Amino acid sequence: MPAKRSGSRKEQRTGANASGPKNGVLDGLRREIDAIDDQVLALLNARGRVVQKVGEYKREQATHIHVPERERLVLDRLFRQNTGPLSNRAIEAIYREIFSAAISLEREIRAAYLGPEGTFSHLAALRYFGSSAGYLPQPAIDDVFRAVEQQRADYGLVPLENSTEGTVTYTFDRFVDTPVKICAETYVEIHHHLLSTTGDSGKIRHIYSFSQPFAQCRQWLARNMPGIEIRPATSSANAAELAAGDPKAAAIASELAADLYGLKYAARRIEDLSQNETRFAVIGLQETKPTGRDKTTLVCSVKDEPGILFRLLQPAARAKINLSKIESRPSRTRKWESVFFFDLMGHAHDPKVSRVLSQMRACCQLFRVLGSYPAAR
Repeated sequence: MPAKRSGSRKEQRTGANASGPKNGVLDGLRREIDAIDDQVLALLNARGRVVQKVGEYKREQATHIHVPERERLVLDRLFRQNTGPLSNRAIEAIYREIFSAAISLEREIRAAYLGPEGTFSHLAALRYFGSSAGYLPQPAIDDVFRAVEQQRADYGLVPLENSTEGTVTYTFDRFVDTPVKICAETYVEIHHHLLSTTGDSGKIRHIYSFSQPFAQCRQWLARNMPGIEIRPATSSANAAELAAGDPKAAAIASELAADLYGLKYAARRIEDLSQNETRFAVIGLQETKPTGRDKTTLVCSVKDEPGILFRLLQPAARAKINLSKIESRPSRTRKWESVFFFDLMGHAHDPKVSRVLSQMRACCQLFRVLGSYPAAR
């Protein structure tokens, strides 16, 4: 007697039809993606061949390989044309890698950053310069400046300010006495994670942290890890390195540090404020040309006269130029005197901005433009 079939002929037919066409549709879509990928690859290599010609011209003219203002103009044009579904942020991430690969066809860019590997400065450098650049981790911010000054690095990347903790004062102090310029800026979202070898928060007896990550996670730690000892580290990456060798320890560090040091997540995104960003400056020895959407940073010290600060700021107000940042720091050469840092919107070569800078300079003992560069979106 033949074995009884499970299900009716209609059910079997429906099941077969349900699985077959679905797989056929998916296979068809994948073939379509493969065909598009073939076109993308061919176009990327065609772009690369043109870039090689550009590199030959730059070498003949002895001009800079990396041109931040050109990258900004390319991205802005693409953003205007972008109809989705990819976001402008995704487009920028993709093109940063395209820029990086293209520049490497001309010459490897060397970029210094505050190390070791796995710091947020390292993450910012990777996102700006891409994976094809060469990187030089430095033990201190001063060493990043020195690497650029001595031309051991083409560029450096240094933190300027954090949306939660404010200005990175040492970076601004170093700008007073350096020939380097700000060539570009970039913003990086800062997400802190609690990392350990096991990922089990119950086994954590102490936490390694750099001062700024600890300050940005203080409330979370008080609520979730009360009484746990906080031990100092020289950077978030150093904290991860220490935790990797201590089964009772955890580190407050980045996702990049977790990958580099093989740590597991005991808790993700433990920063007290979700809108936590750090602004970084790309420093170098070149000046950038106007793009139409620029920022100028300058440092000055004023004469000791009544109403001098009013007279210093008045030209920008009259010209309707936005001063987006004003920061004062103690002078390192004279007691009880200050130097002022300004960010204003516009390029120093713009006629209106140039006039304002000239009027401001008349009020100052020290006056120096630290850079005019493309404003990050």
